[in-house]
Amino acid sequence: MDLNLTNPGHSCFNDDDHYRYGPSSISTAKLRFSLGTSVAIYIIYFLPFCFGVFGNISVCLVFFQQRKLRSITNTFLMNLCLNDLIVLCVSIPMTLSAALLEHWIFGVFLCKLVNFTPTLTALVSTFTVTVIAVERWFFIVNKQKFHRNCTILTLILLWCVSIFIALPEFFSRELQEFVLPTMVSYRFNNDSSVSSNINDTQNISNNYYGMQHPCPTQRIFYCVLEPGLHMRLFSYFVIIVQYLVPFFFVSVSCYSIGRFLKKRMQQMCAYETHNHGATPRNIIKTNSPNPAEEREFVSSNDTQQSAVSNDGKSSHCFSRFRRASQCREKYHERSSLHITDPQQYLQSQSHTRRRFIRSRKLLICIAALFTISWLPLTIVQMYLEHNEEVLYTRDGANFAYGFLLIPSYLISSISAWFNPVIYNYINHSFRREFYALYSCFFTVATPTARKESATFVSTRIRKENPHVKESTISAALLYNTKQGNATVTFAV
Repeated sequence: MDLNLTNPGHSCFNDDDHYRYGPSSISTAKLRFSLGTSVAIYIIYFLPFCFGVFGNISVCLVFFQQRKLRSITNTFLMNLCLNDLIVLCVSIPMTLSAALLEHWIFGVFLCKLVNFTPTLTALVSTFTVTVIAVERWFFIVNKQKFHRNCTILTLILLWCVSIFIALPEFFSRELQEFVLPTMVSYRFNNDSSVSSNINDTQNISNNYYGMQHPCPTQRIFYCVLEPGLHMRLFSYFVIIVQYLVPFFFVSVSCYSIGRFLKKRMQQMCAYETHNHGATPRNIIKTNSPNPAEEREFVSSNDTQQSAVSNDGKSSHCFSRFRRASQCREKYHERSSLHITDPQQYLQSQSHTRRRFIRSRKLLICIAALFTISWLPLTIVQMYLEHNEEVLYTRDGANFAYGFLLIPSYLISSISAWFNPVIYNYINHSFRREFYALYSCFFTVATPTARKESATFVSTRIRKENPHVKESTISAALLYNTKQGNATVTFAV
């Protein structure tokens, strides 16, 4: 006899639509690789994750604890640290989990977020490096400094523009559902078994005596990208913004700063040659600035700045700001050669040059590290976008995820956990305060600790010996500063 699939004896025990496609059905979670391989990948990522979180949190603590370190450049570096924390704690773990699983099990929102977050963090890092380059150029070459309100507005605008650019990545992702085909198992009198699709069960032999009929209760979800030319153009646009924009601004800034430093060094050498052999009195007489002329420049500068801040008409703001800048530059040019102490001038210029070189080195290191760390992932994404058929086969998908995407994700996190090392290596203030933050491991005295120790020593000397001379106190303070936090006894 023929098998009647509508017979209640062969019906499924959970054959209603609500159970099949409702919340009671189970989403399939299957590892792409073996359990040992997946655990090893997570362990490999966990080590730089801990190092990066520790370093970026330490930089944040130093920034918020020490008011003297809250400069404009350090504020932008602080924004870069917060962005790196998002990369380490949100972006990389989610992308690794998505790569290690064959199917998506995290829902619709995380499907959109897991691809939106890497694009957002990459754009924020790009724009932050660009803003640092522009700020250094304004401060070193043009003698103009960002104000605090301007810095805050720049950061807000930076995040808003990054979110706006990354929004297509959020809306273009969608979750597609696939229901596993139902498989029924037939058992015959000769103890043989065969598996077939439910649509092929009409020609079953009459010697059939039992069957197992499981229901399609498992669902498979895939987080896919809407195909189309517009998303490919969007990918090209993000790559251009991510690489060409910081490369252009950092290159122009470093070239301008280097040219400015070279010109300044030539002026220093010319000044040293011109005043070689002159007595200090002649130098003071010939190079001392005219007080009336200095007051004229300063008053003119203040007047122009007040006019810029009070005048609300846009047609006059730019012209007055330009006149103020020209007046300031003219004053700097005319007063730069009026030095009362040539040795002090040379030391000051040498210190300024070292600061400029450190700023340029910091900027180049951050930009180079960002480019190197994100370049492999960008190349892999471009390759997969033009060779989508690789992901349609099991072997091709395992090769793409195991040898291309997952290593690229790990390499892209290098900039997030290595940036604090650059800050502490180049910036001496950050390194000193970092040592002070973990004083149980490092015995380095900070300027605050040395100042408090010097105040304590001078107060104790004055109480014990009211008639002691100031020179003796100065010598004691000098000795205490050299000894650090060591306890010093004085015999008067």
